[in-house]
Amino acid sequence: MTHRPTWAELAAYFDRSGNLSIRHRNGEGWRYRLRIAGYDRKQLDSFRALLGSGSISKEKKPNGLNYYRLELDSLTGVLRSLRQMLPHLVRKRELAEEWFQNYSPS
Repeated sequence: MTHRPTWAELAAYFDRSGNLSIRHRNGEGWRYRLRIAGYDRKQLDSFRALLGSGSISKEKKPNGLNYYRLELDSLTGVLRSLRQMLPHLVRKRELAEEWFQNYSPS
């Protein structure tokens, strides 16, 4: 049986290897993104299942290993995921709270 991760486990991983970003796409508005990355594709697949959505891309590193990125690209999905992780976040807790303050629908 495959291990189903908890929100606490995802939060710990996000604290270490995740980021949030916003950028403007010409003619398409703003892109809000939550990204976590690492070398273990199966772990990122299990996090994607917990999140309920997201895409995983692959990059070959100079050391020959595959490096993966799990990305969530909708503001709704990012905020929902941060809300679930918030009680467990340490390093990125303040950042998550800023996102709620600045980007939650009024």
